[in-house]
Amino acid sequence: MIVGSGWHPRLFREEVLRIHGSDQAIHPRVVIADQQNNFDVTCSHSTMILDNATILPMRVEEISESIRQWLSDYPINDTFAVRTTILGDGVPGYKRRNIEGIIGKEISDRGAVVDLNDPELTVRLILAGAADQPQHPDPMISEPIAVIGIENQVHHPFSNRSMTSMPFFKPVTLDPRLASLLISMAYSEGTPPSIIIDPFSGTGCIPIQAHHRGIPVLASDLDPEMIKGSKLNFEDVFGKIPAESAFHQSDASKIGDLWGERENAAFIFDPPYARNSKTSSDAFEVFISACNAASKIDPEGRIVTILPTSSEYRFDDLEIPGNAEVLGRKWSDLIDEMEQIGWQIELAIMTRVHRSLSRIIVRAVGHGTQK
Repeated sequence: MIVGSGWHPRLFREEVLRIHGSDQAIHPRVVIADQQNNFDVTCSHSTMILDNATILPMRVEEISESIRQWLSDYPINDTFAVRTTILGDGVPGYKRRNIEGIIGKEISDRGAVVDLNDPELTVRLILAGAADQPQHPDPMISEPIAVIGIENQVHHPFSNRSMTSMPFFKPVTLDPRLASLLISMAYSEGTPPSIIIDPFSGTGCIPIQAHHRGIPVLASDLDPEMIKGSKLNFEDVFGKIPAESAFHQSDASKIGDLWGERENAAFIFDPPYARNSKTSSDAFEVFISACNAASKIDPEGRIVTILPTSSEYRFDDLEIPGNAEVLGRKWSDLIDEMEQIGWQIELAIMTRVHRSLSRIIVRAVGHGTQK
């Protein structure tokens, strides 16, 4: 069972689907995944993983029997501590200390020893309810639910080093967590792309996160300073650039000549744009030129990118309005332009940045033909 952060539940579930192939959500921020899945690659917006998880009854008086049944399947012999995480408004009628006491008693009655300071394992209780603050639109209703399981620590490579601590840093650097999310969205049914191509490498955040997952990366940028800086950052983290990866100065429109034809490629990038880029036609042309070049490298590949738009639009139906301005064009026109090149947008999710700006996370797949 995977528990997600509260920033954007819908994106969290999409990420679980791409990496682990599971859409068994029992709450907007709780998804059941196959115990046999490889959790070495974790979702960038996951908070924790629960092994041997089970759903608890909503009636407090039925909890003891439920815990006894759970322990018959998953006995606990190590020292333990019961800890609680409350999501949103929690579960009505559930008092954390009371439920922790019931769970702890059932476990200790079977011989396990409580250790609140340094337990060998943590029994995690999740009390998940409705969101306690405004969030992004979500088609899933937050029905209260309580679950327990053995906490499995989540390792997030992007949290090892902040970009501000890197030798080369610019204020426009992509957030490592967001870079990791974009890479996750390029997976297909749990399978990562064979190669990641970033035509706007900037400070190297996407290449770094790709290499953390063992995916080769081909990075380029028009600005030689950015290429030098992104290589410096990459080498600062990993020591040297592996033979299957490369960094080169190049215009985004020429990456087809630079990298040649590839298979199972994902083009993951944060295109350059100014703060008013939602009305910048130049930014749109740069973006389309990158999409066109990508279709020549792998017409059956995937594009995952993030585009700016205004927060003034309403998203009541979870759909982005066709007249929303994106890179100086209507959203509907951008869709048409990409389809003419050979890219079909299959996912577009809006995320709010601040009062006047939102960004759209886009996943597009190639038609397999070039136009």
